[in-house]
Amino acid sequence: MSTRASGARWRVLIIEDDVAIAELLADIVGYLGYELRVACGLAQIDAAFVPDLVITDLLVTHLRPEAARAYTETLRRRFGAVPLLLLTGHSWIAAQQADLSVDALILKPFDIDVLSDQIRQQLSSHGATDLPSL
Repeated sequence: MSTRASGARWRVLIIEDDVAIAELLADIVGYLGYELRVACGLAQIDAAFVPDLVITDLLVTHLRPEAARAYTETLRRRFGAVPLLLLTGHSWIAAQQADLSVDALILKPFDIDVLSDQIRQQLSSHGATDLPSL
């Protein structure tokens, strides 16, 4: 289990509109021992859940560069300094990573070990220790 010194687990929010990918991500994150919530969009996020990491896809409605930027800016306003890990199947987005204000980007299809390593790296950069790997 991935826990803090206080015994509480590190919290990961997954925002993904593809149900199959959302389930896969939830299985991986859950297996690693993190507390997690899954939402298919911003409106479905549990307001009481305060994440330590947000893993998100660019939802279908955010595939234009200006819409992608607006989406990640909305996430930044809502979650502040919480690391944002962007998953995308669109290679053009990788070239715009800096413009999107995300901490890391992984192209789909992704390797599970790469995802696990990125989760650990992003949480570690914000003070987490003793994080699990696959």
